[in-house]
Amino acid sequence: MVQEIKVTELNAAPYNPRVTLEPGMPEWEKIKHSIEEFGNVEPIVWNKLSLIHISEPTRRVVIS
Repeated sequence: MVQEIKVTELNAAPYNPRVTLEPGMPEWEKIKHSIEEFGNVEPIVWNKLSLIHISEPTRRVVIS
């Protein structure tokens, strides 16, 4: 089932080991360019009860 919610409603997973991306960082710019060119083609998966996103943490940051 696909459900749409605002990306800003999602919480970051406290156990996510990734570095927080910021505008200007090469990886941020690469993801931003990809989203602008192709759109957000992969849905972001989240836990419905906690609103913690479990997939695509870097895309969520760039989108928001």
